[in-house]
Amino acid sequence: MREDLADHWISEMRFEINSERYNDLPPTTWLDLQQQTWVKTDNYFGNPAFKLTGSGLIAAMKHTGELQSEEHKERCVRLRAAFKDVVKGREISGGRTDTSELTAKTDLSASWIFNAIDARFLAKLWPHDHVDVESRYGGRDIKVPANFGTQRLSGLEAGPLALIPE
Repeated sequence: MREDLADHWISEMRFEINSERYNDLPPTTWLDLQQQTWVKTDNYFGNPAFKLTGSGLIAAMKHTGELQSEEHKERCVRLRAAFKDVVKGREISGGRTDTSELTAKTDLSASWIFNAIDARFLAKLWPHDHVDVESRYGGRDIKVPANFGTQRLSGLEAGPLALIPE
């Protein structure tokens, strides 16, 4: 599935279980993948099919070694820098961008950016930071929160709550 996905958006790709490519897989394999939340059903006119989910893409990339590759990490660094640039100055309302602006700034494909947002690639590399963004309308509107790239508070001993007397 990862090979077939190539550089397409995960929301666009359908994997038809009766196709020549996948008809050797037992139907229960698809159910197992669905139970792991790695695929979701996408039946169309009685043709059973599935779509890869963000967590399914992550699992596939772990399996192929792509998730740990230097190329993947370098792409994530470029995307993170572009998002941080959107909220430079830290307006409390955050900032907005879109995939066309991001592709121009990062030289990354729109589909890779969309998949990175959907599968939360940045959260895998920076689990203690605020790195999630909200994408709508197929990437034509991406909201970047003002706290993007900052470290999450790790408990009551940190941040402004530490000032509250016991």
